[in-house]
Amino acid sequence: MNTGKVAVPYYGRLHRAKFGYERIFFIVEAGDVNDKDLDVRLGVWDHKKEQTLPQWLKNNGVESLVCREEPESHMRHTMAGLGIRVLNEGNSDASRLLQSLQV
Repeated sequence: MNTGKVAVPYYGRLHRAKFGYERIFFIVEAGDVNDKDLDVRLGVWDHKKEQTLPQWLKNNGVESLVCREEPESHMRHTMAGLGIRVLNEGNSDASRLLQSLQV
């Protein structure tokens, strides 16, 4: 996971009870997860402008999504169809990234 943009939900989970899909994401630019200085910015999905979260991620150049749990199957398939890999904390690089962002 050392190339391309990676999105991480602000609270680590893609879907939150009572709130729905996360709208705030850490966007991590290309680089090794072991780097001490990660290039990180915040991105906000406006569901009124971009109807779907996967399309917003794709439009922002995101190649991988890292979250604490597996998304619902329809969301995972939609992202895969757009070329977005979904990684959870079971992946060692994803776990280190979540830890470094303190999510």
